[in-house]
Amino acid sequence: MFKSFFKRFQGQKKKQKDGTDSRRWFLKGTAVFGTAAIAAISLARSVNLKRGPADLQQAYEDDVLPGDRILKERGFEEVSKEETDAMVQMFVNDYDKKRQA
Repeated sequence: MFKSFFKRFQGQKKKQKDGTDSRRWFLKGTAVFGTAAIAAISLARSVNLKRGPADLQQAYEDDVLPGDRILKERGFEEVSKEETDAMVQMFVNDYDKKRQA
């Protein structure tokens, strides 16, 4: 009875018995993922280098300065540090009053 049981499993591959098949699959997957990640990073870097250095000052002038001009035309002004601190203190005092009541 036991001889037929053992004969049936003798034909199986050894790598399935000791788990090397799953380990190889994991290592292959890790290697493929690592290679794909390195290729994607290299491609992104080369595209970024071909664009050339960004002119940050020009980008600032094109973006922020027109917005500042529009805000001033509409009557909006930046709030000073003292005004900000006063508003924050007003909210803190109001919160403390509601909490005590």
